[in-house]
Amino acid sequence: QRNIGSTTSSLLFEMCDEATATLIDDEIRRTIRFNEPRVEILDLLVIPVPEQNYFVATLSYKIIGFDETFTVEQILTPTR
Repeated sequence: QRNIGSTTSSLLFEMCDEATATLIDDEIRRTIRFNEPRVEILDLLVIPVPEQNYFVATLSYKIIGFDETFTVEQILTPTR
C-alpha cells in the first residue's frame, strides 16, 4: 500500500472539537483531490464527538462520468 501523504491520523490526537473537525475536513478533501481526480466530492461532514474522543466523517461522492452517488460514513479514532 502506498503512502498517500495525509496528516489525518495525526489530527486525531488533537482536541476533539470543531476546529480540528475543520482541519480533518480540509485534509480529507485535499487528499482525495490530490490522489483521486476521478472523484467529485458532493458533501463531506466531519462531526466531533468529544465525549467519546472521536470524529464521525460522512462523505458523499460521485465518480466522474457515472450517475451513481456513494455515501461512506467512518468513525475516526486515534490509535497508535
